Amino acid sequence: MNFETKKKAIIELIIIILILTDTILLLSTIFYDFPIKIEYSISLFDLLVCIILFIEYINRMRKENYKKSFVKNNWIDIIAMLPDILLNSIFSVIGLGNVTWVVRLLRLIRVGRVLILFRKNIILFTHFIKETHLDKLLTAVVIVVISSSVAFYLLEPINSFIDSIWYVLVTITTLGYGDVIPTTITGKILGIILIVMGILVFSTLTGAISSIYTKRIEEENRKEIDERLDKIEKKIDELLNKKS
Repeated sequence: MNFETKKKAIIELIIIILILTDTILLLSTIFYDFPIKIEYSISLFDLLVCIILFIEYINRMRKENYKKSFVKNNWIDIIAMLPDILLNSIFSVIGLGNVTWVVRLLRLIRVGRVLILFRKNIILFTHFIKETHLDKLLTAVVIVVISSSVAFYLLEPINSFIDSIWYVLVTITTLGYGDVIPTTITGKILGIILIVMGILVFSTLTGAISSIYTKRIEEENRKEIDERLDKIEKKIDELLNKKS
């Protein structure tokens, strides 16, 4: 197994996770006002992701023969690399940090960045689903969550259907906060089934991710072997031509 190929696959996976996490955090700041410390921590994480995206962007551009065309076709990615902390600092320095229209503008830019990052996630996610054929598994999970939520709501003396959905989700993800617990035997059996299903789902997901990167590594290795064979063939042809 080629070390460089393996490293590339791991880096790609880390970038996907970082983009997804950053998208969720930025989206949460649009709809919810966090304490200053948490906002600052999110901004620092966003800055880290932007730096990584910038390095990845430069690396991709270096490999392109037509760099102007690359920038022209990928200019929208530059907006995604503008960290919140930088924009806030610029407006604060010029004395516009607390002006209403500036705050609204920054929110709009943040929404724009979320949409761009979300677009990246959708592309990566769609590609992932196609490669792993997980559409059937996801459909099954959605059906199980809905049907189990309805069953738990009917079986257990809980306050609302939202509590039922919450219980099913935290159980199937094997988190189990304990704030909503089953009191009937049927409800407990349902909980056991959900825990087992959650383990199976995440095992399948882990296997699917592993299979993608194993497949990619194999493809890269195949390419490398083909390139080496081409070089050997060329050298053999050159030697034969010299002899003739």
